[in-house]
Amino acid sequence: ANSFAPKCLVISTFLSSSDFLNELAMDKKVEITKHLGAKELALRGAYDPKTGRFLASGKQVLFIEVAPKLFDMESTLVKDIRTDEYIPLKEAIGKIVDPNDGSMIDPRTERNVPFFQAVKIGWIVSKKKARKKPHLTLREAVTSKILDPKTVRVKYEDEITTLHGAILDGILDPSEIRVWEDKGYVPLEYAVSTGLVDLNSGTYAQTNLSDGFRDGLVRPKNPPVSIE
Repeated sequence: ANSFAPKCLVISTFLSSSDFLNELAMDKKVEITKHLGAKELALRGAYDPKTGRFLASGKQVLFIEVAPKLFDMESTLVKDIRTDEYIPLKEAIGKIVDPNDGSMIDPRTERNVPFFQAVKIGWIVSKKKARKKPHLTLREAVTSKILDPKTVRVKYEDEITTLHGAILDGILDPSEIRVWEDKGYVPLEYAVSTGLVDLNSGTYAQTNLSDGFRDGLVRPKNPPVSIE
């Protein structure tokens, strides 16, 4: 039978290299684009779509507390609607950005504009133009040799990262990934919301996403049909 995910491959890697890539994935800041939404931050465990609150270590926190961990406070710019000038996020918080929830006030209408809406309309932007990421499925990534199924390392535009790092960075599409839970495969987003998967550290149950991929526990949404 043909199976997409390789089974039980034993790969020798240096622990220091693995630790470095994990730290790189956790430390990498979120790029601000008009497509940034609650889903992307929820995958990082930094936002709860149900309550509309920002999170840190599973606990509700203020926007001012989590922002430095998520965004580059210098290169993330916020538009002052009164002057049409952009200022760094670190200066904007408390002045034109609510330190509690990241929302802004439109001075022309006194209307509250939620954080993600402010991002969508271009009031909160990145000084550095974000590169468009491909959002590949696991099969596409393997076929195009971006994802090495043996080492479970992802190489894209001369950068090498982990499986979970590639998901957070938009190289891989999280909506196209399924993971095993008890009696069946569940969407990756669901696994993150229940705590089964932590994309910041790459942990998955008692193991990690890379080992889960090797063992067939992490697979595409629509895996190939096995042919006997």
